Amino acid sequence: MDEHGGMDMPGMQGTGDRPAFHGMLVFGGRSVYLSHLPMFMAPAHRYQLIMGVALDKAGTDQLPVIVSDRQKTGTRMYSFTPTRNFVLTDLVTPNPEHPRIDSFPGNVVRGHFESGHFEAPGEELVAGVVARVEHVFQFDKFADKPQALLELQYFLFGRAGERFLAHVLTRPPDFDHVIGVKVTDHDFSDDELAQALRVSFMGRANSPDARLKVGEQVEASVQASGQQGQQPLTVHLELDEECYFETADLAE
Repeated sequence: MDEHGGMDMPGMQGTGDRPAFHGMLVFGGRSVYLSHLPMFMAPAHRYQLIMGVALDKAGTDQLPVIVSDRQKTGTRMYSFTPTRNFVLTDLVTPNPEHPRIDSFPGNVVRGHFESGHFEAPGEELVAGVVARVEHVFQFDKFADKPQALLELQYFLFGRAGERFLAHVLTRPPDFDHVIGVKVTDHDFSDDELAQALRVSFMGRANSPDARLKVGEQVEASVQASGQQGQQPLTVHLELDEECYFETADLAE
């Protein structure tokens, strides 16, 4: 057992990571998405990971429970607290020592599961949930000596008529940011969005103060699927509900 009460699991060989507690952001109204809440100073948490999942309890989909609770309480953020420790790379990489993880148990909590963040911790909404991984949109380990971003960049992803932007994380100090978005002049397919397209905002600094804001209408440059080596697309975006914003965990 670790300090969070999770059960240790064997880690993937070669990563140097030990099994750990991995708290995650829960968001989405039509589908469920989980975004790992990373930290630069902790080796096991030096990953940006965004997944599409199904959350079920005893075979029952829990998304309607979360959507209903958000409508009733006005809660902006929900978090997922796994009740079993694991190594993040085991979600995406086969390991001869043990099978790849495609599900893990936990609880859904109103707000952040720790104090001092985007939204104060609230009550546990649903206990005994299983997160079943359906698709991994983005998985990156932070580089030891990363290049600084020359402009603000986000990943564009989603499915089923629901789109999001997640800030590209590189090096400290940085900020974690997830916000809903509408693409007003281009219809990206779900297959394209499954690759987490990289979106650049030219002339906009890569800083917390310059992050995308709710209600903004902005122009962006995106390298669409199948257009590598060609000029990127210019698209127009409308920013919707903010799902999460954090700087303290990525300060060092």
